[in-house]
Amino acid sequence: MTGVAAASAVRAKTATTDPECDPAPVVIAILDSGVDSTHQDFAAGGRSLVTGDKPIGAGSESHCWHGTAVAGIVARQLHSLLDDTDVESSVLIRSYRITNESGAVDESRIVAAMKTAMAQGTRVINLSTSWSHQSTELREALLLAKPGRVTAAGALVVVTSPGYLTRTGAQYPGVYADEDDCDFVVAVAGFSMQRLLPQPFDMTDDREHPDNGAAPKILAAPGKDLHTTLPGNRYGKVRGDSFAAPFVTGLAAAALLAITRQPGYRHSTASELRTLLFEGSRSAPAHLRNLAGGAGIHCVANARFIERLNSPGVERR
Repeated sequence: MTGVAAASAVRAKTATTDPECDPAPVVIAILDSGVDSTHQDFAAGGRSLVTGDKPIGAGSESHCWHGTAVAGIVARQLHSLLDDTDVESSVLIRSYRITNESGAVDESRIVAAMKTAMAQGTRVINLSTSWSHQSTELREALLLAKPGRVTAAGALVVVTSPGYLTRTGAQYPGVYADEDDCDFVVAVAGFSMQRLLPQPFDMTDDREHPDNGAAPKILAAPGKDLHTTLPGNRYGKVRGDSFAAPFVTGLAAAALLAITRQPGYRHSTASELRTLLFEGSRSAPAHLRNLAGGAGIHCVANARFIERLNSPGVERR
């Protein structure tokens, strides 16, 4: 299925209405440096697609632009998979600034943001940051998104996993994705076609690559030369694991909107959405898995994911 066909399939799904379906918008939380919600790319039917905390500092400062770039990738995924009217009426992105005035990530802000985001009915959370130490307080904050803790459905938490593909050491919160009680967390690693892969890798190629029994633990998504928004109505290209995560966040939110509009469909939990992400991805080729020590690693691509979503054999409860 091509990207165009995939987008058409999602649009067909979201065009389906049912009086029993929840009309509430899909709320996405971006925990980052703040977002310039006045950017023209976030215009949505007379309002901004993004609300909440704005960056501190000038647009040229390194700690100011990151959240706007992350939000831009999420928004572009949404617009590529949904009709503009669906994005305008059924999606809301909330920005929570977790950095201090100097641009450093503040752990207390992450905890506060998680509490507020879950209280406001968030369904997908993007956390494009990482830390090298174990923190009980931060882990407990992430567990607020677990289905049944604050809300019945919980929230899918999409986090970065730097070092996974280059074997330089996994960091938190990505390592939590392997733990049994964190089945609502998705760890995402960015890959570069040129640097990490010895040969061209077509993301639309649906050929399967055996995992040799390794359970899928991580999603790999494009993380280089992604065109996105910058503060002050500017644009630029970005790279890194930080920007692979919002690629998955936008895809997950679009899928959540589509499947919740199917007739008779009940609320899907964050854990079910994570399962669907892995079902709709494909096993990475051996030379990519070898970089991660042979671990189960899946590559996510819009076309294959949406094809899986629209498969009649997928159980909808």
